[in-house]
Amino acid sequence: MKNYLFLVLILLNTNSRLFSQTIGDTIKINEIIVSSTRNKINKNNLPQNFFIINKKNIKSLATNSIDDIFVLSPEVNVNRLVGIFGNSTVNLQGLGGNQQGRTLILLDGIPLNKADNGGVIFNKINISDIKKVEILYGANSSIYGNNAMGGIINFIPKQPKQGFNLLTKLSYASMNTPMASISLSSNKIKNNKGFYWQISSFTRNSNGYISQPYSLRDSTSIATFLKETDINTRLGYKINKKNSIKLFVDFYNDKRGYGIKIFDKTGGYSAHKIYSSNIKYLSNLFGFNLSISPYIQQENYFKLIEKYKKGNYSLIYAKSKRIDYGVLTNFNKKFKNNNLSFGIDYKNGSVNAADEYQTSSDIVKNSGNINDISFYISNNLSLLNDKGNLMTNVYYDYITIFDNKFFIYNQTNETSFMQDFTGNFPNKKTSNISGSFAFGYKFNNAVKSNISISNGFRSPSLDDMCRSGFFAWGYKQANTDLKPENIISANFNVKTNIKNTQIKLNTFYSLGNNFLYYIATGETIFGGHKRVYKMQNIEQVKINGISVSVNFNVNKKILLFANYSYQKSKILKNNGDTSVINKQLTYYPNNIANLGLIFNNKFADISSSIHYQSKSYVDDANTGILSDFYTVDVKLSRKINNNFNVNFSINNIFDKQYIVYYDQLSVGRFIKLEVIYKLHK
Repeated sequence: MKNYLFLVLILLNTNSRLFSQTIGDTIKINEIIVSSTRNKINKNNLPQNFFIINKKNIKSLATNSIDDIFVLSPEVNVNRLVGIFGNSTVNLQGLGGNQQGRTLILLDGIPLNKADNGGVIFNKINISDIKKVEILYGANSSIYGNNAMGGIINFIPKQPKQGFNLLTKLSYASMNTPMASISLSSNKIKNNKGFYWQISSFTRNSNGYISQPYSLRDSTSIATFLKETDINTRLGYKINKKNSIKLFVDFYNDKRGYGIKIFDKTGGYSAHKIYSSNIKYLSNLFGFNLSISPYIQQENYFKLIEKYKKGNYSLIYAKSKRIDYGVLTNFNKKFKNNNLSFGIDYKNGSVNAADEYQTSSDIVKNSGNINDISFYISNNLSLLNDKGNLMTNVYYDYITIFDNKFFIYNQTNETSFMQDFTGNFPNKKTSNISGSFAFGYKFNNAVKSNISISNGFRSPSLDDMCRSGFFAWGYKQANTDLKPENIISANFNVKTNIKNTQIKLNTFYSLGNNFLYYIATGETIFGGHKRVYKMQNIEQVKINGISVSVNFNVNKKILLFANYSYQKSKILKNNGDTSVINKQLTYYPNNIANLGLIFNNKFADISSSIHYQSKSYVDDANTGILSDFYTVDVKLSRKINNNFNVNFSINNIFDKQYIVYYDQLSVGRFIKLEVIYKLHK
């Protein structure tokens, strides 16, 4: 019953006096938070903990992939195992570890997380296309539903400037890594009518490096390698002042070696072919701003696996087809003191996968589907002479998981140990109400504070429910009895802006129930060489922390920034395996710190940053430890003329290599020279 109090709060906050706002009204993009409640609240009126990485920040940093930009951000943990040669997970406020599913990732408001495993392929996001990044901390399932337990990260793309535009980048980096990107665009919108288009593409190759630690290398160890290409197009047509249409189409293709070669000529590798598109229709209907956004993402995944144990050679082709599609809707209207938003969302995710053994007759197949129908309502109320803001959100999900299967065909000794895990698994239905309450108060122009209490949830992934098989550190057994996990999160922060200094202090406390977590079952296979793990629901987990960030503008040319985040997790209760009680969650350091300088001058723009993170654990028993480490990055940018720029960057300048996984070594020093050409007509 208490969940429905959020709905009551929204209805009580609604004021009957209203004024109209049409699609044609303009709001500066750097003043709004698009992902806040899907109704573009001015950042000064948003009573939640958020952080914005703007275009200038992105341009200043030494970046090789999109997740490198988070060096500026507090309470963000990036697990990128082997630099550009792998994919990363990005998580907020101590949630997620090496799993992406607890932080929702959006590209222009469209979800990228896959229903199969919660993952996101960050490599396909072209950093040249991104204008800013919005980070919304804390449980935010009351805004977008599933996956937003730790928060939301929304990548906002650039919009083409008026006229014709050309942007090209050519770079060459360590490990024989050439990269080229190009963007062509044109904008002919005038007097609320017209058309714009953009075509953007990048490609990158690299010979790579040997990522296995020295102690594990043998005759099968080879360098990783990389080949990737992305091409996308954005089209927009403004019909009139109240109606417009946007179209986005993207294709991404990659091939990444993982450093083992036995007999196959290329060695083991993984590859993705990802097709994605969405359409946005924006209108004004009966005084409401209306947005309808159908989307689809299809990922075709392939992995070549070579194994050689006790004189037996195995070659396996692992294939997965993952499809995620849906429709997001939003109705938004501003009343006198209210900003009201509501809508209905539909999301569907599916997987069809097979491990096809090339050295035997075995074929292992798994498949599954998930449907999510949801309704949400949100309101932001200005009160106390616009000094205060009260925001309430409610999101209802109805989820159906069906057609989950796991079968083995033409079985031999290669797969006989999996037989006990096969079958048609029962369908499941569940529902969830997520709510949030946030209040912010402006004491004066220099001091603001806000407090928020919210809850979030995540449905079990299809991979955890319907697939048994090998993963990085053992054998994973499917668990069809998993329940959705829930979390209650509280955030309190204070922001000050005095002269040239901005300081933000935030503290958070989260309590997770039925927390999804890999736990060793105590069983082993292959004579004790591989441990068996199973995703289970931990009864209760506590996560709390504090962060402080400081930006100091020495003058118009020099910016100093620093942030420090402390977060601590602890398993409080577990009815199953009590050995994990009082243990910390895996793959999340307690301490993360960043320190940096951005210096703009006539000769060159200079940026430098130091990143530090403390040790973390790699197993549920907290016996395996990843050591603490730090890296130092430097970038120099020189403007030759109005058309040409040259960038020179060094990541990890002191060549500090460290273990980032139980069997993976970090990249080390990475040097890049880049030439940029821009044309505007």
